[in-house]
Order: sequence, then structure tokens, then C-alpha cells
Amino acid sequence: MHRYRYTWKSGIGYWSNREIGFEQPLLPGILFADLLTGEVYRVSSVHRAQEHDRVHSTMPDDVVQTFFSHLLSKSELAALQTEHDFRPSESVLRGEAFAILD
Repeated sequence: MHRYRYTWKSGIGYWSNREIGFEQPLLPGILFADLLTGEVYRVSSVHRAQEHDRVHSTMPDDVVQTFFSHLLSKSELAALQTEHDFRPSESVLRGEAFAILD
């Protein structure tokens, strides 16, 4: 379980049914990458959830709003996977493993 949990709103949308977690807090401007696909997202804002932000009240109270930034090259993704000791497998799906970029 991650120390910081968020309801994740990616792109333009009214509500979200996705959650995301990290070991350090997210702040506007931070970039993080999906360790499986290499998709990079930029944090636009972090705020307390309003009624319309999440599909269920049991989701995290903090909402992170992100937008797609870019895609890592194959070599950048391989280096990030190695750095975080991540091994792609059939049990890990897109959107389940992330790393904050320095």
C-alpha cells in the first residue's frame, strides 16, 4: 500500500473511478511515468475531492489532476524499469505501476 493515495483524474473529465498511489506527495509540475507503457503525465493540480470528482466516497479524499506529457523512448523506459526494479509481467496492467521522474 502506498503512503499517498489519490483519486486520479487524467485529461478532461467530470469524475474519476481510478486511484493512484506514491511514496511521496505529488505537487503541481511533477512528472511521473507508467512503468509498463512509458506514458508520462504532468501533475496539473492536487485538491480535496468534491462530490463530482469521484464515483464513490470510499475513494481517496485527495484528487490529482494530470495531463499526458510525452512517451519515454524504449531506452529511457528500460532504464527507468531497471532503476525501480520493475519487471513487466502478465499480472501487471497498464496504469498499475508508476515512478516519479527526477
